[in-house]
Amino acid sequence: KHLHLFPNGGREEDQDGSSAPDSPVSTSPPSSESLTI
Repeated sequence: KHLHLFPNGGREEDQDGSSAPDSPVSTSPPSSESLTI
């Protein structure tokens, strides 16, 4: 389910705006972990 949240970009961090640029960078590691799982 986390994978759906990342592409949608509807995370709360994105809404803040300040964390928006950081979200794509932080989404990369989690997505890799999900793929391994």
